[in-house]
Amino acid sequence: MNRIAIVQLSDLQFGPKHTFGLSSSIARQIADDILETAERNVFVPLYLLVSGDITEYGTANQFDEALKQVLQIADRTSVDRNNILCIPGNHDINWDLAKLVIQIGDPRLKFQCYDRFCEQLYGDGRARDVRLFQVVTDYRFGICIVLINSCEKEDHETHLGWISEEKLYATLKGKQCEEARKQGFLIIAAVHHRIDIAAQEERSFCGNAANIEAMLATAGVRVVFTGHVHAHMCHTVRSQGNEIIYSGSGSAGVDKSQRADGIPNQYSIHVFDASVGTMETHVRAFNPRKKTAFGLGGWTKDSCHEDESLVANVPWKPAKHIANNQIIEDPRLSSHLGIRRNPFAVSNAEKLPNDLILDLFVEDEDRHRPANRLSGDAIVRGKRGSGKTMCLRYLDVLGTLHFSRALKERKSAECMPVSVNLSRLHTSELGNSVESVYLAAEALICDQVLDALDRAVEDVQSPSFRDAVQRMKQRLKVLETQSGARLAKLGIAIREHLSAFFDHVLLLIDEVATVFPKVFFSEPSKGFVAWMNLIRNSGPFNTRLTVYPNDFSDVLNEDRFGSIINLEYD
Repeated sequence: MNRIAIVQLSDLQFGPKHTFGLSSSIARQIADDILETAERNVFVPLYLLVSGDITEYGTANQFDEALKQVLQIADRTSVDRNNILCIPGNHDINWDLAKLVIQIGDPRLKFQCYDRFCEQLYGDGRARDVRLFQVVTDYRFGICIVLINSCEKEDHETHLGWISEEKLYATLKGKQCEEARKQGFLIIAAVHHRIDIAAQEERSFCGNAANIEAMLATAGVRVVFTGHVHAHMCHTVRSQGNEIIYSGSGSAGVDKSQRADGIPNQYSIHVFDASVGTMETHVRAFNPRKKTAFGLGGWTKDSCHEDESLVANVPWKPAKHIANNQIIEDPRLSSHLGIRRNPFAVSNAEKLPNDLILDLFVEDEDRHRPANRLSGDAIVRGKRGSGKTMCLRYLDVLGTLHFSRALKERKSAECMPVSVNLSRLHTSELGNSVESVYLAAEALICDQVLDALDRAVEDVQSPSFRDAVQRMKQRLKVLETQSGARLAKLGIAIREHLSAFFDHVLLLIDEVATVFPKVFFSEPSKGFVAWMNLIRNSGPFNTRLTVYPNDFSDVLNEDRFGSIINLEYD
């Protein structure tokens, strides 16, 4: 996922002046075009930006149609619902409600239908910009998006774009934007009206555009997406010593009576590639004469632009942000394991609560620290009942909680934990040779990792993660036709397609020495040593292994395979 895209739909204007009728057919056609363009230009559509004028008159039934179509586009292109970004346009003001604002005394009343649309979309009121504008930060790719309402003065009498400078200042100086600047993130703003006064008509840009542009430039905003003018416009300006790229998307849905002669319906796909520091804008246009599988009419490259894409340099070098591995108290840990906090964070048995499943004592505080982490390699040694398996179970639940939280917060999780119980291997699978043991263990790990990914897809309900896992599996099928170890191929596929979601897979391997025959540990070329080297060299894999302290294999006591953690039963 090196190349990610923000798909911008502006001026859809569902209502009597919508090109595609009611009920609209726009969703299926746009979604298919996004997927075809993504395959051809190798990117992942990650965000769907609806940049204002969603409806014609801001009525509830027009927003209901918009909601249905927008969700259908997101679903077909595997864009998470939380990654649908919306800002209002002047047509999203309900004039009947605007006339009541003075009587009622609620300036937000004119946005009532728009707010209802957003609440149905997200399930909460996050889009209500009462004190601050909404900010979306994606720590995985180093992108911060500020969603600005430019319609605060718009009503049935006043037709003027205007942005609250006080609210914008508070937003740009707020915690999220400040953190994004410190980490070198690319900061993007989205606003319906144009900010740059190069726009043709006075009504098409904000009345306080000069002040807003200076504030955005000073705050380090590099890209501004706009709509409103029903035609794609793109250029770069310098302000306050900084460059801002303005990209104004055309109208995706309004009929020809609202567009200039020769200007088709348009939408934009902005592809960001941090590895080379560029933004490619693919302008797509609707051609009513294009032949498709569903008849005439389809989206294609905009013939107004000679190049396939408009490329702008926007170099940014975001620091990789891993979700913090903090000791947390969570009801799920208590219900799953009877644990309220990690026992390995406590260094003597007297401090442990009485309701733990097992009382654990960690002999050396310096040595127990690796057991508490979700990264690095470690061998956990202890007698029966000392808590080896509980340690792995705890790390499994803890890692899963952190993974789910990180995905929700658009951060890379520290790990995705995978439990591997080698006792599941039947003696018939192990065979009598080191080679057969080696292959059986490798196959089990690969199968368990794939099973864990499938469970994660079901648990987190994220279309973008589901889509990434599917691409990883497709890549693995291609790699499996080539020579080499299956685990190494799995590591390559995970690194290529899932590195944005987690830093590594934490393999929690139980029952090592009790399952494998002695020869597996004594054979240096194809036994345990080679197996561990394969895991370490196969890509994003860290390990926890549990063993008994007096196992017959001295190799399991060597710290070259990870920190040694000694547990004692109390």
